[in-house]
Parts: sequence; structure tokens; C-alpha cells
Amino acid sequence: MDIRTTSPRDAFEKAIQKAWELHQQETIKIHVAPGGGAYRKWPRAHFHGTPEFFLQVGGATSFECPGGAFRLKHGEIAIVPAGVPHAEEPCFLSSPYSTIVAMWNPEGFSLLRSFSDEKNRIGAKEVLEVRGKSGRNAFNFLSQITEDPIFSSLMRDFQNQLVGAFLVALLSDLKGGSSVADPESLTPLVSSARKVALAQLSDPTLGLK
Repeated sequence: MDIRTTSPRDAFEKAIQKAWELHQQETIKIHVAPGGGAYRKWPRAHFHGTPEFFLQVGGATSFECPGGAFRLKHGEIAIVPAGVPHAEEPCFLSSPYSTIVAMWNPEGFSLLRSFSDEKNRIGAKEVLEVRGKSGRNAFNFLSQITEDPIFSSLMRDFQNQLVGAFLVALLSDLKGGSSVADPESLTPLVSSARKVALAQLSDPTLGLK
């Protein structure tokens, strides 16, 4: 699906709506990044103070974390636990590279669509800040997936139910919440700076220096 043909808000809504429909049909794969090394430096990696949600809408992404590596393919979902460092590398497979990323913020959540430049570096564009209580609180569902001790035979159902609730919460705020779009594409450098800022804003020891 090419999400570049409509406004950012409509494009994100359509992509997440499609993911929810596929999830209802139990045809979408969910990856949970391995834990370990939380809140520590890792080569080429960054981390966030809250869980991060990825939806691959083109190409694929290779993830490397202290606890292991995995590849997120077109149409799949990944959840990275809070504090887990992760390095991302684009993989051009059957379609141009593109990933939708959802991140928590105090007023709701942020959505961005990532791209890869000619040097195979990941940048971001079509950034959308969505204000809404449902989406903001839904990141607790991702925390439950990555932190709650669930008996192994029930884990898949537990994950599926919470991912479904997470997608519905995002859709609810996209359909009814307020938002602010960034009309400018972000270069890889600015995108990286943005990720660092978002990752560290939740640090209670963060000072002016």
C-alpha cells in the first residue's frame, strides 16, 4: 500500500485500519523484541522510555538488540519494550522501504513514517502528533505484553488481544482526536536527533546540562 497519496492523517488511519483488519483475521505476525540491556548504550542503537510500536508497510527492517536480532517483514508488527536499545537497518525486498512508528507522548502519541535514503540510512517524514487519551493510555497495553508474566500457552492470545486493543485505541483518536502534522520531511540527522530527544525526555535525572 502506498500511503503517500493522501494527507498524513488519512494515510496513517488507512494503514492502521488495514493492520487491524488483518489482525482480526489472524493473518498478521507480531514480533516482540527480546529484552536485556535496558537503558544501556548499544552500538548504533537508541532506546525510548516507553514501548515503541512498528508497522512495516514496505520492504523490511532488520533489528538488532542486546538480547537478539529479528527481521520485520512487510505487513508485520513489532513491539520494542521500554528502554531496550535497538538498531534498525532497512532491507529492500519486494517493495520500497517504509515503516510506521507509534511512540507515546504526554498528550497522546506520535506517528511517523520512516524512509531510507540513498546511503541506506533511515529518516522520518509525515510526522503526526495525535492528541488523545485513548491512544496515550494504550501504550500500557504494550507494557503489559512485554512485562507481564503470562503462562507460555496463553501468551499468544494475550499478545493478540492487547495488540488489537492498541490498534483500536489509535484508530479512535485518529478518527476523533486533534492532531498537528509536520509538513516537512525530516533528514536522517534531524530524525535521529528527534528520536534521542523523545527517548530521553522521560528520564527523571535529565537536567539542562
